[in-house]
Amino acid sequence: EILGNTVSADLGGALVLDANAKNTGMLYFEGNIGNNGSALVINKDLDVHAPIVASSNEALVNAPIYLNAVLKGSDSVIIRNNKGGNGGAIYADEKASMDIDGKVEIIENEASYGAGIYVAENAEFKLAKNIIISKNNANLSSSNGGAIYADKNSKVYLSDGAIISENEAATAGAIMLNEATLVVPKGAKNY
Repeated sequence: EILGNTVSADLGGALVLDANAKNTGMLYFEGNIGNNGSALVINKDLDVHAPIVASSNEALVNAPIYLNAVLKGSDSVIIRNNKGGNGGAIYADEKASMDIDGKVEIIENEASYGAGIYVAENAEFKLAKNIIISKNNANLSSSNGGAIYADKNSKVYLSDGAIISENEAATAGAIMLNEATLVVPKGAKNY
């Protein structure tokens, strides 16, 4: 468990990974505060053979989980994080993607843009195979992307079976594409 840490530096409130890493135990983050990636910053590929749970973390600029690499792992839950900024749960930078065996739940997060996931300009982000993005709230009167906000020239690859439901925003309750591209697999069944 990594609980209640605060940092004033640009990246990371609890854990920053700048080298290829493997982890076999559950990663649990709660109540961490920071500017970008208040719970977890991943700059190099991370292979986690256990769940990641992030709850009640606050990122002042960009999401509690800041990805700039591939996140590999098993079932994960990212719930009730953030209060503003970009990405209530995940900020996906240029090299980010998810290769998760099992289910990923991104639920009840808040942010100004992309209450579930914010995909940065020029990024290509592949969603996990079994992802549920639900009940997230882009919380300002001018907010965009209740589930996902994709910035300019980015691409979001939607996985077969993705469930995106009951998200809220002033514009685009589900997915906001700001000069971005959404790629859906041929014959995919998404809800």
